[in-house]
Amino acid sequence: MNECPDLRASAPLRLELGRVLRDRYVLEQRLGGDGSGAVFKALDRYRDGLPAPLRYVAIRVFHGHPSAPQQSLEALRQELQSAQMLSHENIVKVYDFDKDGDIDFLTMEFLEGEPLSQLMQRFQPVPMARPHAWSIIQQIASGLEHAHVRNIVHADLKPQNIMITNSGEVRILDFGAARHFAAQSQIELDTRGASSAASAYACCELLDGRSPDPRDDLYALSCIAYELLTGSHPFQRRRANQARDFGVVATRPSGLSRRQWHTLAKGLSWHRAGRSIAVREWLKRLGTAAEPASRVAIIRDMEPARLRGAPIFRAPAIVGLLLAIATIWILFARMAPGVNVRGETLSSAAASDESLNQIHSVQDAASLPADAALSAASVIQSHRRGSTIMPGDYQVEPGQHFAEIRVHRSAKARDDSPVVWWTEAASAKPGVDYVGQARVAQSFPKGKDSMSFFVKLLPNATRTQGQVFYIAIADKGDKRASQSTHTAVHLPSNRTAS
Repeated sequence: MNECPDLRASAPLRLELGRVLRDRYVLEQRLGGDGSGAVFKALDRYRDGLPAPLRYVAIRVFHGHPSAPQQSLEALRQELQSAQMLSHENIVKVYDFDKDGDIDFLTMEFLEGEPLSQLMQRFQPVPMARPHAWSIIQQIASGLEHAHVRNIVHADLKPQNIMITNSGEVRILDFGAARHFAAQSQIELDTRGASSAASAYACCELLDGRSPDPRDDLYALSCIAYELLTGSHPFQRRRANQARDFGVVATRPSGLSRRQWHTLAKGLSWHRAGRSIAVREWLKRLGTAAEPASRVAIIRDMEPARLRGAPIFRAPAIVGLLLAIATIWILFARMAPGVNVRGETLSSAAASDESLNQIHSVQDAASLPADAALSAASVIQSHRRGSTIMPGDYQVEPGQHFAEIRVHRSAKARDDSPVVWWTEAASAKPGVDYVGQARVAQSFPKGKDSMSFFVKLLPNATRTQGQVFYIAIADKGDKRASQSTHTAVHLPSNRTAS
């Protein structure tokens, strides 16, 4: 794959292969294009004396802007001057802005390699090896730091705009459209805003149309770093303002220290004030100095990360442990004159039957993922209060945006005391699959014996298999988790989610 940032289908230009621009650049291959124009590989006749790989340049041909073509081209020329100030090994070299008749074009360094977006996609859902990931993060940060020191912000950083060359070098692309963040003009905002607004790596401020700032690049870099380290976007490719409004929370990547995670999370802050830290300092706190920062690796030699061995809780082991606990409890129950369960006194035999029913529930839960099965164990330890009755399970149907849990109280309970409910994570995670709910008090409507709890489900959540979380309920003022009632909420798989 050749150098081509953010390639999307566009209307073909009136340029055929073989055409020569300025009697110098021979267009040999169309690499792609976007809404602003197209990118070509071109032979530079002035470089005949150089080795074959160095004879080529990349040419970006711009579409005209009918509404204000002169202003747009002038803005591009000003931005080109900014890009030419950036001479750094991790930033693509921009040569010149030229014109041939009514065709305006930009010449830049030609790179053979693969966009970072495609490289990461090849490994997903497994991330690439950590040394390679740290090296890429360092080199991107180095290029951004070089630009920020010169008062230039990229404002559209994303994996599509980062190239890993065939020899393993990292280059940031599309700095030809970068802007000075010291003084902005409406022309610059008009020519740049649409690109950033469509990206899952753009911060809330850019999506709101505010002038660019170095802290915006830090947000994008932090998203990329998270994806390199985990194999997935921190907010499942949701736009920043949508993820913020839904309360999406990024989970801590495995293998990161608390300090590293705190630093990475700082870069993912929704507000600029929360990520008010220079890229250099952010990288230093991230603690990657011990990792090499020269080259990643030849692309064909890159490998996915080797997943570290983690404790595996097998269903038989869980069931065996719980059976042992239940057996001890049954023996104790038989020796006791009676056991108080659900506000009633049961005989020893009834208590034994109750325990066996709970054991069967655990065996059913053993087919769930490990964390879900462990959460199911906590359900066994809880019991239902005499004042309320909840359903045992709730199945969410595909396409539903809310989980509605219907709660009933027994005919005996006529007091108006509110109950407290909250969500508890299992294999489904708050901020990823649903909006978590902290402890909140809710009263039954006057004269009613039932009410509903609503939990918002997050759209576009990617689930390759069914997941589960729990709704817990307790009497108000009851602080003990063992006195709460739980119901499982099962979420369907969503293999087509993007």
